[in-house]
Order: sequence, then C-alpha cells, then structure tokens
Amino acid sequence: MTAVLIVGLLSYFGSTPRETLVLAGFALLIWLPAVRCPSALAVVAGVVAEASLYTYLTHYQVYPLFGGNKLTGMVASIAVGVALTAAVTLLRSQFRERRLSPPESAQAPGLRSAPPGPRSPRRCHRGEAGWR
Repeated sequence: MTAVLIVGLLSYFGSTPRETLVLAGFALLIWLPAVRCPSALAVVAGVVAEASLYTYLTHYQVYPLFGGNKLTGMVASIAVGVALTAAVTLLRSQFRERRLSPPESAQAPGLRSAPPGPRSPRRCHRGEAGWR
C-alpha cells in the first residue's frame, strides 16, 4: 500500500518537501490505528475539522485581506470558518426548537383549536354501510 502511495505522489506537486509531508501524513493514516494526543489538542482539532467546510468557502475572501502575511491570513481564515460554523449551528438549533415546539395560541391565532360544536357529517365510501 505504501508503494502505491509513493508512486502516486511522485512529482505530483512538483515540490519534494511537500510530497514528503503528504506521504508521511498518509502513511501515518494507513499504518497507525490511533494517534494519542492531549485532550485539549483533540478538542481544537475537532473544532477546526468541523469548521472546514465554512473555512474553505470563506477563505477566498479572508486570506487576500492579509497580503504578504500568510500565517495571519491562514489563522484569520480558520477563525472566520469557526465563527461561521458556530453561527450556523446556533441558527439551526434555534430553528429546530422553534419548529418542534407547539405554537402558543396568542402567537398563532389561526392555529387555535376550534370551539366545540356539532360534528361534520362523515362521508361514506363504497362498500360501507350507508353508501348510496
């Protein structure tokens, strides 16, 4: 498996240090069943991983704002992605709670229960008693 990986990455990026780094990362993913790390690092990695979609979608707008300072641009892009993920998660949970909770009659007058009254006549279907 590692040989296939080496052949696949050979001159893929055109940069030997980059190819070596990617090869090392993939080899670790393939051959190590688990990687131990401090719990704080695992939490940070989880937050960044969860925010990866929004980081990717917004980094084109954020990264160029920092010009030549690549590290600051990268950190800012990740921070915007994390903030946007938190905002979307909060909005989704509020929407879900609002959708699942029953409306109060004062808030939704059209959904009030109908006053008790005579029942409407039941329609009979073919094959039932009372069908004409």
